[in-house]
Amino acid sequence: MTAVALLVSALLALAGAVTAARPSPDAARPSPAPRPPEPDDAAFMVAAARYFPAAELANVWAIDGCESTHGADERTYSLDAPDGGRLQLNRATWESFFERNHGWPWERVVRDLDTHLHAAYIVWQRAGGTWSPWSCRIVLAGG
Repeated sequence: MTAVALLVSALLALAGAVTAARPSPDAARPSPAPRPPEPDDAAFMVAAARYFPAAELANVWAIDGCESTHGADERTYSLDAPDGGRLQLNRATWESFFERNHGWPWERVVRDLDTHLHAAYIVWQRAGGTWSPWSCRIVLAGG
């Protein structure tokens, strides 16, 4: 056997041993740890703290997770969707309101983090400081 053949044979044997040592896909796996905030998530919470009371920040985070998977849902920033931004503000209800009262075009409400959170705070405040306009309010304690 040549040196190359011996090397290939040894590598194949090693690969087989590594594969055999792996747990089966059916083996019980521990639950993954909660995802720590990424830089965008930290910026989100800093911006949220500018508008929402401290006692509501956990609710902002929960609504954000439910509505847009913390901004990871590919439709989060779509200007064609019926709801937009990380907190999924309803376009039919709020687009003309924010344009008329604040001069914010819908693109800015959806895609600019600070404007989006300011707009969400206005929606929350107009609802009497409740999460009633959000369908994801069910994830909150007392939903």
